[in-house]
Amino acid sequence: STEQEEISHPAVGFKSHLIRLIGNLCYRNKGNQDKVYELNGIPLILDNCSIDDNNPFINQWAVYAIHNLTEENKRNQEFIAQMEQQGPADNPVLRSLGLKIESRDQKLILKSVKQVPDP
Repeated sequence: STEQEEISHPAVGFKSHLIRLIGNLCYRNKGNQDKVYELNGIPLILDNCSIDDNNPFINQWAVYAIHNLTEENKRNQEFIAQMEQQGPADNPVLRSLGLKIESRDQKLILKSVKQVPDP
């Protein structure tokens, strides 16, 4: 498939559009904020605060959605505050570039990964 076909594929950007929609629906709407909480959607949105070639701007939309989910919503704010960092998520984009992220002393460090060629 060509690069143009990949760009025009309907799945490209789909998750990004969904998160944008959730963020917009939760803008100053306590009922929608609570519904996302009840459906365990907050961790799913937080999982998308990363770079994804198939979903341009997904990290920005995820931050926007979290802002709208927590605006004047103490329960959602407390839910996020009680979450524990479990380390950096696996990022296939970084891995494809021969890089990985390590967490050390509450700091993130970008490291090069030596790739062993196949025999």
